[in-house]
Amino acid sequence: MYKGLTLNSEKIAGLSAREFTETELHHPDYYSWLREYDNIKYIGRYEYFLNTPFSEIESYVKGLISSNNDCFFAVYYEDEFIGTLKIGHISLYNSIADMGFLIGNKNHAGKGFGTEILRMGCRYAFEQIGLRKLEGGCFASNIAANKMFLNAGFKPEGVLRKKLKLGNIFDDHNLYGLFPEELVL
Repeated sequence: MYKGLTLNSEKIAGLSAREFTETELHHPDYYSWLREYDNIKYIGRYEYFLNTPFSEIESYVKGLISSNNDCFFAVYYEDEFIGTLKIGHISLYNSIADMGFLIGNKNHAGKGFGTEILRMGCRYAFEQIGLRKLEGGCFASNIAANKMFLNAGFKPEGVLRKKLKLGNIFDDHNLYGLFPEELVL
């Protein structure tokens, strides 16, 4: 579906996403990102809070790479690996998928990269895969992710109250949806 493909930003020169490969999997920054509390507290991979061995992460990522229902991209700014983009749980029958992203390199946080990465993935999902709807969700307390979804045109679709654990509290899970005509470029 996306093997060998590169997505290029139309707004930010040098920002691109390409097929996530063994090169990124074994990149020293990737594993370290998955060890940083501020990176993993919002991605829903709670086992990463534990001392998860690299072999388990490797197995999960290799499953994504080989999946026919997921597209997993490495995000680069110029030649630097800075994050990931996932179009996941693709249902061709229902013509939907969910979106996920991570800016692992915090030197690039707050620059609008997250919103643009999300837009790049949405364009690909709508134009190349032919999906009719994309979904996403995030912790209510993750202000940046909520803004990214809204800035890309996603509409709020619901709140799962106190669903997600964050430290010692339970946070709401905000749900978003997007149809092609709603995408803000």
